[in-house]
Amino acid sequence: MSTYLDMQRFAEFVTRHFNADSQRRERMVGASRQHDSWYFDIKRFFGAGAIDPSAVPIRYEQSAFVQRDSLIAAFTQKIETALRAQGRLYEGPPAVQITRADWIPEEPSVAVRSIRYGDQAASFAMDLDDPAFRQWGGTLRDYIRIKYPSTKLEDLPLCAGVGVCGMVVLEDAGRRHVVRVRRSATLASLENTVGPSVAGSVEFADNFSHLAELIERSIERELEEELGLAAGKCHITPLAYAREMVRGNRPQLFAVVETKLDRTQISDRINALPAGKREFSEYTFLPFTNGCLSAADIEPFNFEAKMCYYLMEEWLG
Repeated sequence: MSTYLDMQRFAEFVTRHFNADSQRRERMVGASRQHDSWYFDIKRFFGAGAIDPSAVPIRYEQSAFVQRDSLIAAFTQKIETALRAQGRLYEGPPAVQITRADWIPEEPSVAVRSIRYGDQAASFAMDLDDPAFRQWGGTLRDYIRIKYPSTKLEDLPLCAGVGVCGMVVLEDAGRRHVVRVRRSATLASLENTVGPSVAGSVEFADNFSHLAELIERSIERELEEELGLAAGKCHITPLAYAREMVRGNRPQLFAVVETKLDRTQISDRINALPAGKREFSEYTFLPFTNGCLSAADIEPFNFEAKMCYYLMEEWLG
């Protein structure tokens, strides 16, 4: 991974500034709740106190995002230009920004609006040293912590989109496996890391009725684009909503994907994808024995893959 996101530097940042007992407890995931996920504001869609995502309506905002911080605006443009020059960012469909999330049991809702994909570029480079942020510590992450200490979603100073992340579980000859991929070196973020089965940004649509539909349709699109899996071949179960600390506290949505296709059938679909459009450099099938991966198989995962896996572990419970 490039210095745009530096995991060692980020871990030290969390230890220095977000290491209170209550903060660590909120971030813990997995069946034993002993794994620091680097996510907070976690809303599970299963278990005790579960939120039903199909009961969370999507509300559309017509206002456009306006970046009022000139330093962040200039840095965003700088990173967007650099990513385009590297062939890692293109002018794709509009993305989704979640502007507000209310989890009141009687009347939950999520508010969204359309954003340009490139407007998120700053969140992909939180740990890059830049002269503009020198007096605050050197990076955008340092600057935001000091200038914008509130972690409320509505106070987020970045134009950060919402991501989706899914683990594909299959059964072959009576044994279950999980699909794991290494992300391409040409992606805009988390490039060349070991990720979950599928992950990406939610593309904007003006007809999402509720949160479950947004998750399911977005995961279906990622499955088709990244693994060549048609929607009718998979069953998607939304797992959780959470705020990701690494890329500027942006929201992310997680799901488990179950399919009756075996390893050969999935490999045939993956290998049929045009080489120039693949978002991975390699893939493998990990033994998922008794609903668990081995510690050796989990260790290489990037943070979003670990989060998705440990949520799945809880869900299987």
